[in-house]
Amino acid sequence: MPAKMNVDALRRLLAKGAGVSSPHGPPEAVDAHIVSVGDLVRIVEREHLGGFQYRGQRCGTHPLLPTLTRAGSAGTSGLGEHESLREKERHILKEFRTRFVAYRGEAPEDDLGLAILAQHHGAPSRLLDWTLNPLAALFFAVEGADQWQDDRCDCRDVQCTPVVWGTAGHRYRVSDVPTTRFDNLWERPIFVIPDRIENRAAVQSSILAVWRSPWQPFDKLPGVDRIWRIRVERSKARHILWALHCVGIDRETLFPDPDGLGGYLAWKHRAVHRDEFERAGRPEPRNG
Repeated sequence: MPAKMNVDALRRLLAKGAGVSSPHGPPEAVDAHIVSVGDLVRIVEREHLGGFQYRGQRCGTHPLLPTLTRAGSAGTSGLGEHESLREKERHILKEFRTRFVAYRGEAPEDDLGLAILAQHHGAPSRLLDWTLNPLAALFFAVEGADQWQDDRCDCRDVQCTPVVWGTAGHRYRVSDVPTTRFDNLWERPIFVIPDRIENRAAVQSSILAVWRSPWQPFDKLPGVDRIWRIRVERSKARHILWALHCVGIDRETLFPDPDGLGGYLAWKHRAVHRDEFERAGRPEPRNG
């Protein structure tokens, strides 16, 4: 059994602005607040060594749902009059397999392998993206900071903050998953490490969550415990983005292709990030 998380010790470690609390909910659910890259590293050092997955979201108000069942997606607004969500999913995957052969050849026959491939190429699926790299998750949480206005993201909710989710969970490689058929999945989620066929999956340390009822948010599922919601101070998001770049986490390194390079250069040559970072001052050290 892993040792119980010492939230009080972590609170002392982060001190001042990086408050940590235990909200109502599962016994080991934890809320944290960070203002720097170093704060996240300290959480990982102190509490998450070796056993956590992470997901970065620019909008902390959005539920932890896969692309198939998010608001306005194919699995919600796109259902036909007599079509179930499972039928819609089968139609998407079948059409993807049929058309994919024109581009790359044969596609996997099993549900899981086909969905992993389809999601990689942008098709909606029941798979929820996570990463084994907490700094990559932090990048995805704050990447849109340049476009935020009035301290809000595009959801326009004044309470919204970027967030990094962290949770423990048993990991499977694709070849070791108990079942690759979606109808046989458990209600509790499992984490699957995809085969590193594509460079992007490898450099992003990709890992995928999958469960039987994809309309149920991940954090509401049975068997999910030790989940962390690490809120990022919105006013510090641009500075965190620059600090991540300084330690080698940016659009080019996470998307190693010409599109990733173009996105990186478009961000870097706005010529404002370093000046803003320096004007704001270096983050104060946290005293234990």
